[in-house]
Amino acid sequence: MELTEELKVIIEHDSDLRINAFAGTGKTTTLLEYAKRYSNNSILYIAFNRSVKEEAIKKFADAGLRNVRIETAHSLAYRATNARRYTISPGLKVFDIAHILNIQGCVAKNVSESF
Repeated sequence: MELTEELKVIIEHDSDLRINAFAGTGKTTTLLEYAKRYSNNSILYIAFNRSVKEEAIKKFADAGLRNVRIETAHSLAYRATNARRYTISPGLKVFDIAHILNIQGCVAKNVSESF
């Protein structure tokens, strides 16, 4: 695949970054190239769902890359809560849930989402 100028800029970026783009725009291909370039760095790939995760695992393994950890957001959250089960009451705010789970560093300003 020929990389676009935008994708080349991402690959040449040498600090933390997040790629957020529509399906089929080359995110995984870009991250494959990025992982090759920075093979001494550990990279976290957060996949949307399990099927995307499994596909990415295969692509990175086929490329011989071992510096990329591939997870779903749900699997990260599951591990972060030590697989504890919680019952969420209606009307709880994000900040309340973070407090219950003892998550540090959450921003409470302008949070209006309820569960």
